[in-house]
Amino acid sequence: KGNFKVNVRATGVLKPFNISWVSSRVAGRVERVWVKPGAKVKKGDTLVQLSNPELYRELEQAQWELAANKAEHHASYVNLESQLVDLENAVIAAELNYQSAKLKLDAETELMEQGNATVSALDYQKSQLAVKQQMQFWQAQQQKVTKMKVNLAATKEAQLARIGLIENNFRRVSEQVEALTVVASTAGVVQQVSLELGEQAHVGDSVALVADQQALFAELQVQEVRARDIVI
Repeated sequence: KGNFKVNVRATGVLKPFNISWVSSRVAGRVERVWVKPGAKVKKGDTLVQLSNPELYRELEQAQWELAANKAEHHASYVNLESQLVDLENAVIAAELNYQSAKLKLDAETELMEQGNATVSALDYQKSQLAVKQQMQFWQAQQQKVTKMKVNLAATKEAQLARIGLIENNFRRVSEQVEALTVVASTAGVVQQVSLELGEQAHVGDSVALVADQQALFAELQVQEVRARDIVI
């Protein structure tokens, strides 16, 4: 007794392990078909070009809206900063007026303590009142500056948030327009193109079938009576 081999012959075909269906991510009309079945493609190669005028208009509108909001934000921020500078200058002026009134009061106080009669009691009281008023005005101006800085920060944050939403919308529309160019998701050989020139494609429609020819397997048709002789 001994071992012997039995050769089993069969017909069959070679098939790729990896087959990729490329589908449309946006709706559009087929403007151009760049490949035919049997064509070799690399990842990122254009398969089909779609056209969607509505998406182009939406992209243009998103561009204008983004540019307009950025310009509006800049103008508003510059205006608020200008107001802040004016308030800060008013604080400086109020402080100088207070310091001037305080110097006058200090001088009159010294004279009063020396018993100098050149300063009347009424004038002295007026000087005291003036110092108090200038102090209150200075403090009020400082509070205005503080509130303006808070307002400036809040306005900037709100405007940046709005611009962020508009930028997100612009990116979304840009990606949709970019998706009108349907590209191969992997390298391989085009097995099938499902769309024809002028045809309307919808979201999710199959565009092409691309197979990787580097990894293949054989699909054989073996007679049933010979199948028991096959060992895998």
